[in-house]
Amino acid sequence: TNFVMLVRENFETSSRTNWRHYATSPFLPFDLWHLSTAEPAPHTNGIAYLRDRTTSTSFRVASDPSGTNVLATYSVGSALACALESPVLNATNTLSLFVSWNEFFATEANVDFVSVQARGGPNTNWFLVSTAASGQSTGLVRRTANLSTFANFTNVQVRFFFNALNAVNNNFAGWYVDDVAVYDGATIRGWVRDI
Repeated sequence: TNFVMLVRENFETSSRTNWRHYATSPFLPFDLWHLSTAEPAPHTNGIAYLRDRTTSTSFRVASDPSGTNVLATYSVGSALACALESPVLNATNTLSLFVSWNEFFATEANVDFVSVQARGGPNTNWFLVSTAASGQSTGLVRRTANLSTFANFTNVQVRFFFNALNAVNNNFAGWYVDDVAVYDGATIRGWVRDI
């Protein structure tokens, strides 16, 4: 199978300017997405792991004007609803479409959520493609979501959506997103057997 990479973004180069971030509601005007070099889950043993971040810059949700404060939180005295949106991707001639990304999140458990959404084709609405997560991730983790519903469309987009439902107890680190890839791959199902 030939793998077709539609986008691979580590947020280090000028291509990161093709990504857009914004508050999703006029009633919740804070957009806390920004480029950050703060390291959310540093290793203390000096060992590099296979799924580590590839670079030092990621997008992050937190109130951190310097982009370097690992202790910054998303506590701004308001609920939040903000998104990081990919450029439009042409998925023509794809069959099995996927998005993968590295993330670290720390939110108020069961109240504030992070999720990945997508849209494409005639749909202008966003559809959930990952399970909404809350609480704290176990360090930096690699996630993958199936976008095959949007395969073969010329206007596919992915967005990372952060939602703090109230202004209470928001003294958490927020959400880091890095190393985003959207690609045509293969889905393999069935039994694996040692031959």
